[in-house]
Amino acid sequence: MPLTLKHFRSGSTYPEPTQGKLRLYSMHSCSYAQRTKLVLLHKGIDHKTVNIHLQDKSEWFLVENTPIGKVPTIQLDDRIFFDSLIVNYYLDIMYPETKLNPDDPYQLFIGAFYKVMLSHTEDKEDIENMFSALDGFELDVKKRGTPFLGGDKPKMVDLNVWPHMMRIPHLAYSFSNQEVELSPDRFPAVTSWINNMEKVPAVQQTNLDKDHYKQFIESYIAKKVDYDVFIEE
Repeated sequence: MPLTLKHFRSGSTYPEPTQGKLRLYSMHSCSYAQRTKLVLLHKGIDHKTVNIHLQDKSEWFLVENTPIGKVPTIQLDDRIFFDSLIVNYYLDIMYPETKLNPDDPYQLFIGAFYKVMLSHTEDKEDIENMFSALDGFELDVKKRGTPFLGGDKPKMVDLNVWPHMMRIPHLAYSFSNQEVELSPDRFPAVTSWINNMEKVPAVQQTNLDKDHYKQFIESYIAKKVDYDVFIEE
C-alpha cells in the first residue's frame, strides 16, 4: 500500500488525537521509530501514525508531546512515552496477548549488536570496525541455534535489532560499494536470521525501498535531508 503520511513541519496545525486511540509519532526512515512500528504491527495494536520532520519540527510537537523532540513517541490520551526501548517495553506490558520479551531478562542484552552503529561513511576502517562487531553478533546467533534470536518465533530482541541490520545491504547499495556487503561466508548465521526475518509480515510492511533509501542518503550527505523521499502520493 502506498504511504501518504507527509511529515508535519513547523507552522503546521496540531492534529487533534482521538480519545482512546494510540498514536505513534514517527519519521519514516528512522530506525528507532521503525522498532516501535514493528512491535505495533507484529502485535496487531490499532494505532494512528503521525510523521514528524525532525529538522523542522512542529511547535506543537515540542510543546504538546515531548520537549526533547524525539521519535518514536507514543501517546494514548494523557499518557506519553518516548525512547524506542522504553516504548516497546510499555507496549509489551500493556498488550500482553503476543508476548515478545523473553522470561530471562539476560536474553534482552546482545552486546555485539549495540556496537553495530551504522554511520553513513565509506571509510574502510569504519567498515571493518562494523564487521568486527558483527563477528560477535554472529557467534551469539550461532549459540542460540534457533531461527530467530528469541526462539522459534520473533521476539522483542529480533524486532529491536532488525532496523539496524536491514540497513547494511541498503548502505552497500547506496554507496555502490561491495566492501559493505554482508558476506554469507563470514556471517552464515546472521544471513540465515536475516532471511527468516524477511518473511515476517511486520518486517515486510516496514522495510525501506533501496532506491528510496539511496535518495535519502544522498540528501543526507548534501545536508538537505528529504524525509518525504519514501512517501508516494
